[in-house]
Amino acid sequence: MVPLDKAYEEHLEAIKEHLQQSELLAQYLETEEEEDYLALKELYEPHIAQLYEQVATENPLQLLALERKLLDPGFEGLFLQRILGFAVLRGVVDEQTMKYVFPQDHFKEVLTAICHSSNFEILKKRIGQTIQMGFALSSDIWVTNLVNSFEVRRIRNYLNAQRLERYRTPEARRVALARYRKQFENQNFYTTEFPEKLNELSVWAESIKQFLIYRITHELPNDSIRPYLHRFVTNEEFLGSRDHLYIAMLYAMYFDRSEEENEELKQLFSRMRKEVP
Repeated sequence: MVPLDKAYEEHLEAIKEHLQQSELLAQYLETEEEEDYLALKELYEPHIAQLYEQVATENPLQLLALERKLLDPGFEGLFLQRILGFAVLRGVVDEQTMKYVFPQDHFKEVLTAICHSSNFEILKKRIGQTIQMGFALSSDIWVTNLVNSFEVRRIRNYLNAQRLERYRTPEARRVALARYRKQFENQNFYTTEFPEKLNELSVWAESIKQFLIYRITHELPNDSIRPYLHRFVTNEEFLGSRDHLYIAMLYAMYFDRSEEENEELKQLFSRMRKEVP
């Protein structure tokens, strides 16, 4: 995970400070009325969304760092509904089983923050569909362990109610995921990590492909990710991997490079032609 730039962090802290000192928050804390919370949400979430979009465009590898900052209780749970949805959709899904290939720890992290929020009773009214989708794509044992990790019975009961029988078949999950994804089709939330070890490549390969293809098709600026991508592509440990070759081809065809990077890439492909069967 790439840490959040200082400028972004300062901007985020300014939003939180203004929120915490606002009359709207004081009114909500006094009344605890949902109407007052929604007024707070209407005023401050656009500012968070604007910063999120900026990071997603300019420095997408910092998105996880930004999302973790937003788990701070000082933001009163604002924007967590969307972050939870992003976490559900980022997970790589096996096309046959329609289950996550790997457990989605960030989904768990965000959901845990929501369940521990003092505003949980309001937040839970708007995240049911997202939890249902995330649970449907996860293994039963993973969901059971997550639900049982909460000590408060009403939270466990709420989460268990999101485990729906109608998503038991792969086809039902396929249809539901396609329908759910449409809600986010105009939002840029893609990020990834570039591994350094061969045994990590299988974990991140599909995520990297999705991430790069999204940025290519939407013609987004890639200066911030280029050093990480170049280091990944020229890592000799990955030579011979079909996933590495696919990603290297994307890099070669669609990304700007310096003269030095071009030369390194030429040498890489020359070596691949000679050594890789």
